[in-house]
Amino acid sequence: MKRIAIFLASMLFVFSCACNEGGKPKVNIDEPVIEVDSADVAEVEPEGFRIAAVDLGLSVKWANANIGANAPEEYGDYYAWGETATKDKYDWSTYKYSKGGPAELTKYNIDKEFGTVDKKMVLLAEDDAATAILGEKWRIPTSGEWEELLGKCEWTRESVNDVAGFRVTGSNGNSIFIPAAGSRDSKRTSHVGEDGFYWSATILDAEPSAAMSMHFGSRGSAGMYMYHYRFYGQSVRAVSE
Repeated sequence: MKRIAIFLASMLFVFSCACNEGGKPKVNIDEPVIEVDSADVAEVEPEGFRIAAVDLGLSVKWANANIGANAPEEYGDYYAWGETATKDKYDWSTYKYSKGGPAELTKYNIDKEFGTVDKKMVLLAEDDAATAILGEKWRIPTSGEWEELLGKCEWTRESVNDVAGFRVTGSNGNSIFIPAAGSRDSKRTSHVGEDGFYWSATILDAEPSAAMSMHFGSRGSAGMYMYHYRFYGQSVRAVSE
């Protein structure tokens, strides 16, 4: 059977990004407020904070914060791929679409070696945490939409209120901040403040027990695109048409 390393097995490609080198990144406290249409505000919002869609000049608009966050720099909640609720433990035994292991998938599978085949490769709205929590206008970005964000925007390492992450700026000058929120494995939260792991809506066709996710680390350039087992708890950054 084809296998992958439990945490990450392969770097598919690396985008070169403009990053601040040396010293503590600076926060631009004078950054202008981006005006958004009321239609681009999530139907369900954290108390006191508006999750809004920001136009970066791309094919979709990107949310200004993670799901579950009360500010752009907050980490928010963690979700297993295809699940719409948080939980205490993230592993194969608790994963919704497996009977207990990577070769026992019950949904989103194109290879009989990995379980029940349904030929689904992209999340349906019913299994999309962004849609379930923010409303029907929102969804988790596909792998192609993450690639667009990585390739067509400037990624600059930055800290906001002492939270490390990247400032992502579009060609039109608008930007979003993506924090290094880490990930969940079993009952642990790890790599907080060092790495960011963000789900896409797309499974890995060569390894259906894994899904594509965007990753950046505490050093080097942003935008290493990798894949991880679907049971991991990772951040969700929503998009809107």
